[in-house]
Amino acid sequence: MDKEPDYAERVINAERVIKRSFFPPDYIPEKYADCQDEVGNKWASAQRVFDYIRQKNSQGELFPEPETKERSCMTAFNICE
Repeated sequence: MDKEPDYAERVINAERVIKRSFFPPDYIPEKYADCQDEVGNKWASAQRVFDYIRQKNSQGELFPEPETKERSCMTAFNICE
């Protein structure tokens, strides 16, 4: 995240456009969730995820490598690598 500062902003902006999160509901502890749908499901926005990771000084990956090495970018926002 810190190596490419505009990366977080691009993810946050893309999330606002599509009105969905790129992270699963249990990616970070639920107490940090700042979004809720009409039936009460809670999740954390990308901004909260980035803040949480910075706060915890985590060195973990935001998007861990899949089991297979096959990867492709399928977003219009060009945020995958």
